[in-house]
Amino acid sequence: MKNIRSFTLIEVLISTAIFAVVLVAVYSAFQAGTLSYNKIDSAAGVFQPVRVIFNRMELDIKNAFVYGKDDAQFHGTAQSRDFFTVGSKNNFVLKRCWC
Repeated sequence: MKNIRSFTLIEVLISTAIFAVVLVAVYSAFQAGTLSYNKIDSAAGVFQPVRVIFNRMELDIKNAFVYGKDDAQFHGTAQSRDFFTVGSKNNFVLKRCWC
């Protein structure tokens, strides 16, 4: 009689059971991650308009400064106008518009 090496039925059943347990664990982790992502995404969607409003308010406040009596004037002719604006480091910059 030949000596044939193979798995027994018990070994195949045990390995199948272990594989099934691992597969269920991976699926459960993936499902939990998907549900968490959906909950966080819907909650973030509620706060997105508020974030846009606060970003706009922050920009407006950064660009706001107090004008003096002589500072808030536009000077110019029919072809050009001079005005003040805020530079990159919150310093005043004189701009000229050739309109």
